[in-house]
Amino acid sequence: GGVDFDPVPFYNLVGRGVDLLGPLEDGARATLARLLLGLPSGVAGAGGANGAGLKVLEIGCGTGRWAKELLDTPGAETAVTSYVGIDSSETMALAAATELRAWPRARVMHADARAPGVLEDAAGSRLLGGTPDRIAMSYVMDILDEVDQLALLDACRDLLLRGGGVGKLGLCSICQGGPVMSTWQAAWDANPALVGGCRPFDAAALLRRAGWEVEAEERTEVLGYASQIIVASPRLPAAAA
Repeated sequence: GGVDFDPVPFYNLVGRGVDLLGPLEDGARATLARLLLGLPSGVAGAGGANGAGLKVLEIGCGTGRWAKELLDTPGAETAVTSYVGIDSSETMALAAATELRAWPRARVMHADARAPGVLEDAAGSRLLGGTPDRIAMSYVMDILDEVDQLALLDACRDLLLRGGGVGKLGLCSICQGGPVMSTWQAAWDANPALVGGCRPFDAAALLRRAGWEVEAEERTEVLGYASQIIVASPRLPAAAA
């Protein structure tokens, strides 16, 4: 893409330090679990194929913070049958694998989800066990420029449509609103590395432009740090005339 920021060396260096933002972001991630997976109620939306639990693919799993909380949630043992996290940072992938080693149904893959074939590899029988029912991204899209955002959304759509188009995508990202986020944007404009490459943007508008149906949208704010949480489904291709 066109943004002059490479997240891999940055997050390899920062490592678990990224979790210092946890108190600002954990509420948004909990909202994502509720909207996307139906947890902690355990109903998991419509469920996976044939009424089974859900296969969950997380892009940009970081240190495994969201996945650990997810898999520890009451009801997750039946709601989530398999989980695969992908991260382009080796430091993050190793941290996530360590955090999730107690859950046999969880796997972590060190790879860049933007690279061709990576999502298909993650959905393979040795890892996820088939096409994901849910794809999650937490504070990933706000690191990418629009070219990479759209390419990644296309890859997610293709993967979900392969499963019949009943799967859903959930994401949370920082968004505009208020003086704190205006200051954050100014810092990003000066040097993206000052804020970990993350910039506020409207994820719902991006998804609609990219051909997704936005099914749910919520917003959280902690000390002025604003997050947008979206659940969307891919539009099915129009039937041939």
